[in-house]
Amino acid sequence: MKKILQNICLVLLLAAGLSSCKNNIPKEAKYIPKDASFVLVLDPQQMQDKLQKGGISMDTLLSRVFKKDSTDEKDKAKFESIKNNAGINWGNQLFLFMQNKTNSDNSVTNAFSILGGIKDVAKWEAFLKTEDELKDKVIKKEKDYSYLYTSEGSILAWNDQQIIATIYTHTQKPVYDSVAMTFKQPLPINLEAEMK
Repeated sequence: MKKILQNICLVLLLAAGLSSCKNNIPKEAKYIPKDASFVLVLDPQQMQDKLQKGGISMDTLLSRVFKKDSTDEKDKAKFESIKNNAGINWGNQLFLFMQNKTNSDNSVTNAFSILGGIKDVAKWEAFLKTEDELKDKVIKKEKDYSYLYTSEGSILAWNDQQIIATIYTHTQKPVYDSVAMTFKQPLPINLEAEMK
């Protein structure tokens, strides 16, 4: 009888332990590569709450970041515009991650990305068209997302819930051909296709 009671207690403890486990994987994790070198999660809302509890306002912090010269005022205005007019959901967590890969041709690719939430896609796309360096760029639509190739090695991509900004490099090296005893230049790459 004692053995049966011990087994029942063990089963109940195991069931209680398993039922207390819950899946805390954020939905954004599906956008982060499994072979990412590092992932850093920032919670802007929680950080702002901690600043307020410490008696520091966001305006005070920003005034220290952006000093009093003319370029800092321009940068501060740009930051405020992104914060207030871009349709980004600043209540969501931000995920920073990096991916490094050595390819079969000994070239190296590095991608640094930041992933966040978006609350208004139309507002985001309208914001992009107001930016001087982006207004002439074409927003391309894919099946599940849209993207904007901003410059050589950087891209913005979004769907109705998430936005991701990526800086990407692909470093190629000449390969030595031991038969011809010369260096062969690598074939050109399509950087935009690789980033997508």
